[in-house]
Amino acid sequence: MKLTKFIIILMTVMMFLGCISVETSFHSHNHNCPIKVFVQIEEEDAIFEVAEFNLTIANKTIDVLNTPILIGRVNENNGEVPVTFTVKGFLKNWYGKKFKIREFLSETFKTGDEILITLKIYKEDNTFRVRIDKKKSGVIGQDVPREVFLTPEEALLMRAKNTSFYEELSKEIEKNMKIRKGFWQQYKETNDLSYLRSYRDSFYAVRAFGELATWRELNDVEYKILLAELKANNAYYSHHTSPTKDFSALVFSNDSPYYSIFRMNGSFNSSLPFVYYTGRGFNLYPVTAIHWTEVYFQRKQNEKALRILKELSQYAQYGRYNGKEYVLFKSYFHFENSSIPWVSGYAQGMGAGVYAIAYNLTGNETYLRIARGLVNSFDLPLSMNGFVSHTK
Repeated sequence: MKLTKFIIILMTVMMFLGCISVETSFHSHNHNCPIKVFVQIEEEDAIFEVAEFNLTIANKTIDVLNTPILIGRVNENNGEVPVTFTVKGFLKNWYGKKFKIREFLSETFKTGDEILITLKIYKEDNTFRVRIDKKKSGVIGQDVPREVFLTPEEALLMRAKNTSFYEELSKEIEKNMKIRKGFWQQYKETNDLSYLRSYRDSFYAVRAFGELATWRELNDVEYKILLAELKANNAYYSHHTSPTKDFSALVFSNDSPYYSIFRMNGSFNSSLPFVYYTGRGFNLYPVTAIHWTEVYFQRKQNEKALRILKELSQYAQYGRYNGKEYVLFKSYFHFENSSIPWVSGYAQGMGAGVYAIAYNLTGNETYLRIARGLVNSFDLPLSMNGFVSHTK
């Protein structure tokens, strides 16, 4: 009873100050409320099941991903910034079904000139809901980098500017922008969701790595993975719309262990499989690559297996922990509820085995190094991309 009374008094005071209200959330014009609040929808979790969304906060519409929208202003209270607001609107999934959204959310932030609130769309009891992602929310310039205001393309090219990858990356991004523009125009003309899905899929790699680039520098291996995925998607989406099923595999050579694999030949060549997921396009997936080598070795098709392992080696990421070198094959696409990058225990374990076989066949010391590093990766804590949780 006391808690309910306190909340009512708090909301009454906030409305009296003119800084915030239950329905409109923020005051747009009162400069006695000096702190600007931006809101964005992140591309993670259940958003990949969503074709379109239209959400409203304080009469401001949000219908794009990873784009901070100025919602209004709030005031501080004893060095803290309490923010309370209502999110309402609708989502439409890829089957055209609409879901209504209405959430009452609140959070308290440190004081600062500008605050970013990042919202996550998630699934609960067969419907969609919205919550605040605290890890990606806070004072801009302190908790959240100012680069959040950049587009994914701007963030990537800013980070790559003084690297050897800049020119090639600029070229592939330019190609990609032309491809996605074509899908967007077709969607606007036809209202066919397959074109919208192809539009979203075609530049997912740009968005995923662009999100990383807003928070930190990319390493050389990450640029290589980005370029491989960008080239693969550019090659595919120059001629086709998205597959209708998740986990469809694509390879840019004549070889694959299964007849159902879609093969393409052209300017881009690779023995590695790229795997499709809705809203995420085609992604370099170490799990599938290592599975293919396992199948090839079982069939005594050693040359095909070695070809994959040789190409995959350039994407191995090395580090040291407790005096031992470890190796990780990281995945850079959202899978289920994971953030990126993430590591598969299957890829690490089976990878150690197939690279050991490759060493025995060739005597190549790089393969032995990778095999040992993959074994050592099982000792990593979860905070270092480890994937084994120790229980009592």
